[in-house]
Amino acid sequence: CVMIDGCVHQGCDVLALELFMQMLDEEIEPDNAMYSCLLKACGLARAIIEGKLLHNQIVVCGRETNGIIGSALIDMYTKFGSLDDSIKVFGRLQDRDVVCWNTIIAAHMQRERFSDALQLFEIMHKEGVKPDRYICSCMLKVFANMRNVEQGKYVHDEIIRNRLESDEALWVSLIDMYATCGKMQEANHIFHDLKEKNRVAWGALITGYALHGDICSAFKYFHEMQEQGVAPDETLMLCLLKTCSGSRQVRHIHRHIMQSKFDSHIDIANALVNVYQKAGNLFEAHKVFDGIPNKDVVSWNTIISG
Repeated sequence: CVMIDGCVHQGCDVLALELFMQMLDEEIEPDNAMYSCLLKACGLARAIIEGKLLHNQIVVCGRETNGIIGSALIDMYTKFGSLDDSIKVFGRLQDRDVVCWNTIIAAHMQRERFSDALQLFEIMHKEGVKPDRYICSCMLKVFANMRNVEQGKYVHDEIIRNRLESDEALWVSLIDMYATCGKMQEANHIFHDLKEKNRVAWGALITGYALHGDICSAFKYFHEMQEQGVAPDETLMLCLLKTCSGSRQVRHIHRHIMQSKFDSHIDIANALVNVYQKAGNLFEAHKVFDGIPNKDVVSWNTIISG
């Protein structure tokens, strides 16, 4: 058991399954923890046949309704891309704890079935299962995608009610949810209450302002972010480039892109060409275009359009 568990944790999933077969040859029956470990190995290795054989053995042993094994089965079938099998396993579980709910809701989110994830969250609430940090974070992403700020506020209340305020990652998820839904006052309030403002928190707030047309506030916080010594990521740079309305803003972002060595990223280079040509600065657009080492069809389309 220790050897198989070690193989799974080291990413040697195929070897773990080979050891399991050897274990069966020696007529040693796995316990719940071992079944869970092996299901994880099958999922990571995309070993569909072995995973289904293992599932059949679990059914024969009468362990399918166990919460630990059930969660591992749901996760395995999710990795196989079989949401229907995940749902069937979940429906047969007798004691559905918060881990089981986390796993099935995450499975729906991976397939972007946000409405179904919301329904599951509501059923979970009716069954009296208290959400944990993970499920609160998942649901905030769901409500951000659905632009459902009212349900997002409900999760916010749940975070406070269950005393999860100390988890700063959750506060960042809240900033993102409110900002995506256009509730910038709420997002700003939470942002300023954060003790440690990391790159993700800055990015969520700035992106929110940019996406909802408040370009002045977006660049204001971008400057503050730089002054605090926090480096933006590629996603934020692309977002700001799409909102640039003049050559001055473009040049400022361009300088930061050069300093951060983002100019080698094809998406950012193409966006730079696009904003320069839209601002009427074809000289700079051509300069950036000429510096792209591996031009794709977007690069050519953009410069020809300009």
